[in-house]
Amino acid sequence: MTFLTVRQAADLIGVTPARLYQRRVAGTGPKFVRCPTNGALRYRRADVEEWLGEQAFFRLHSPDLVPPKSLEKKIARWTRTRTPK
Repeated sequence: MTFLTVRQAADLIGVTPARLYQRRVAGTGPKFVRCPTNGALRYRRADVEEWLGEQAFFRLHSPDLVPPKSLEKKIARWTRTRTPK
């Protein structure tokens, strides 16, 4: 069983540790555990990978999902650069 620090889990997911913290507080992030000896926060690698899979499934199977306004320009730019000519 492999445990990840907050930084390692955030890097694996592709977000900042602050964003991972926000998701944890909101209850929308991957499962986490606290080390019984010192109370350090850790994520099981398998839990993080399972959570990532669930997020990908949700995005792929929710056609009515609308991205937040703050991402519209990034998505448009990303789509433009990856559209075959």
